[in-house]
Amino acid sequence: MNVLIMKTDMTHPLEMHLNILFVTTGYQDFHALKEMQSTIPDCKCKLIWAANFEEGMREIKSREYDLCLIENDLGERSGIEFLSELKKDQELTPTILINGGSNHDIDLEAMTLGASDYLVRDQITPYLLERTIRYAIHREKTRALLRERDAELLIQERLASVGLLASGMAHEIGTPLGVIRGRAEVLLMKNQGVLSLSRDLEIIIAQVDRVSSLMKSLLNLARGDSQKHQAALDLRQVIDEVVEIMSQVLRLNGIHIFNEVSEEMPIRVQAESDPFHQILLNLFHNSIHAIETAQKSGEKREHFIRIRAERRDQFWVILFQDSGCGISSENQRKLFRPFYTTKGIGGGTGLGLALSLRIVESWKGMMTVQSELGTGTVITISVPSVANFTSSQAGYDAGASVTQ
Repeated sequence: MNVLIMKTDMTHPLEMHLNILFVTTGYQDFHALKEMQSTIPDCKCKLIWAANFEEGMREIKSREYDLCLIENDLGERSGIEFLSELKKDQELTPTILINGGSNHDIDLEAMTLGASDYLVRDQITPYLLERTIRYAIHREKTRALLRERDAELLIQERLASVGLLASGMAHEIGTPLGVIRGRAEVLLMKNQGVLSLSRDLEIIIAQVDRVSSLMKSLLNLARGDSQKHQAALDLRQVIDEVVEIMSQVLRLNGIHIFNEVSEEMPIRVQAESDPFHQILLNLFHNSIHAIETAQKSGEKREHFIRIRAERRDQFWVILFQDSGCGISSENQRKLFRPFYTTKGIGGGTGLGLALSLRIVESWKGMMTVQSELGTGTVITISVPSVANFTSSQAGYDAGASVTQ
């Protein structure tokens, strides 16, 4: 689908290359409309024919169209039924219903189902066709803007609720966390000679600190605060620590972990340690859930999580890959929205990736997702590298991939 950039001053859309689907059982009707379209000055629309209800539905679900013209008489099915099916899609393609005669009831039902306009077949002229297409596209663009604004308002209301909840619970959670941390520190001092126990206590203390950091992040998310830039961070060390924390959980779930970030990689970035721990832990939990979903669906392949690092220009890029169930293209567009989650009730808040994206963007970085259903997902995190490198770091080619 061509990207349609429409200004509110009604810039002529037909001067752009639009893909228009015409669903009609009659080829003569399609040919007549195509001839009429050819007489419209400066019209660059491409009219595509779907010969029946089923073919039209397959077309509009497999490709993206700028507009859909629908003949109401489609044999055993109707254009009204076609509109009813399309209404199930939240991102409705602009549609115009064409009927054999003027019928107020059909007109009203079409509008109720989301049609952008209604035409009577015998009354269509080149001027009316041009104007109807132009208005339909503009009207749908306006609807989309209103939906986005409504969604933003809803998100802001929810974030305000999160802020109130987080600020109210900060003290209630902070007090028992302080007790847990204090007791862990006492045990750590008493058991310095027991390496395994000392390591476990250090992990408890670190995780308590990260719960506190999460509460701060929730407050930051609600207030829209940015993370403050700190000193250069050794990202390889952060990755190693998170992999160690998650290794037992991964083994219990039969998931192989491939940490391909070698100790020789000088991954120095302008970021913060605790928030990056939080981001990686969230990605691990999401991947485990995706792999569990794939396993429940009967996929017998060996599952894995792979972490790689590459240097791209002035950025270090972390590629976090899993072999889970994958994410549909529709859900990928919503993935970083606050409160959006594909997990069931109690499975997630929908804040993890929203928080992660906001944190990474505060470091002047970015996060992207690539996924395929049934194959898996790759989350890419790009973070600016530290400007000043030591002599041992100078040997790395800034444009080359560090790992193969």
